[in-house]
Amino acid sequence: RYDVRGMRYTCGTLAVGSRLYVCAYDYDYDWPGRPRYKLDGDKPVPIGAEASLVDSVSRMAGVAGIMNSEDGGKTWKNIPGPNTPRFFGPRFGCPSFVQFGPGYTGLPAWLDGWVYAVSNDESWETGNHVWLARAPKDRVQDRSAWQFFASPGATQQANWVAEEERANPILSYHGHVGHPTMTYVRGLDRFMLATFSDRMPHSIATPLAVAAKTWHRARELCLFESATPWGPWALVHHEPFWEGTHVAYLPHLPSKWFSADGRSGWLLF
Repeated sequence: RYDVRGMRYTCGTLAVGSRLYVCAYDYDYDWPGRPRYKLDGDKPVPIGAEASLVDSVSRMAGVAGIMNSEDGGKTWKNIPGPNTPRFFGPRFGCPSFVQFGPGYTGLPAWLDGWVYAVSNDESWETGNHVWLARAPKDRVQDRSAWQFFASPGATQQANWVAEEERANPILSYHGHVGHPTMTYVRGLDRFMLATFSDRMPHSIATPLAVAAKTWHRARELCLFESATPWGPWALVHHEPFWEGTHVAYLPHLPSKWFSADGRSGWLLF
């Protein structure tokens, strides 16, 4: 769906058994005092040069809904409309489900029965925090069933709350957290968290000329590991200039592509 106030995308693909889920989330282009977009058919056309700044910041507005399919993605139910109430707010604005085995199998026994998801906040590629939430496997589309990680600081003990605004982040790296992904590596019994970012944090206050010269010139890649999906996290790989001048983004570590011992795998981006 296109709208002059934002743009809608999909994220967070999940399979629980044979049922598929996909999230629909929005970017917020409605900046007071900033250039607006007009619609040409179903596509937004920027009004004024600074519209590119708004687009590059891509502030997150929240999740419109979680869709589901019972036929392998041929048809979808629960598709949110333009006036559907938000499922999640901007703090959890682009969920990615933690990856385990096929159909959400292979979870450690102490995590079984739940679906887990992570999201960053603020901007799609230069947010500040990683947040963690969970829901029972059979209640993924029930907003009242979702719980957010709320333990303070680095801890192996998890406390959960129902309110998004009471959550505490599992990782913070101000201005350098793009959309995160997490994978359970069964051979190592460890969780891998992948984040990326533009080397230059994006702000609507940046002069247009500065943004044009410095944004989207280089990316940063960080890989972390932990014994739990909430940390504490250890940095195991850092590339300050990931892929050189190629502007790479959205790193994933598919669980299917790890070796049996967990010591080798593939990075998808």
